[in-house]
Amino acid sequence: MSLRTKLLIILGVMGLSVWGFYPPDQKINLGLDLKGGVHLVLRVHTDDALRLETELTAERLRAALSAANAQVGKVEAVSPTEIRVEGVKDDRAYRAAATDIETNFNRSSGTGATDTPT
Repeated sequence: MSLRTKLLIILGVMGLSVWGFYPPDQKINLGLDLKGGVHLVLRVHTDDALRLETELTAERLRAALSAANAQVGKVEAVSPTEIRVEGVKDDRAYRAAATDIETNFNRSSGTGATDTPT
């Protein structure tokens, strides 16, 4: 074979290759990973997250009250956004310990002090 024949065969194969894949977006179906993107969905269960945070805050409050020798009857998380403290013997010690734990709670007094997030 001559050099001219080899060159024509090489150019013919290259031409067929280009023709077979042009335009590439119509000939080749790329997946999302090959297109350079990722589809990611993150969901937060808000009630579960709030309940966990409220329970952790109730535990911290219970520990702070114990450390401050502030006697209370019961500290419990009654809803995802509410902590109930019952049987407060020393209101001043309770308020000081509660202020040290969380400053983003509204405090209201009733039959027991109820703290809810702001």
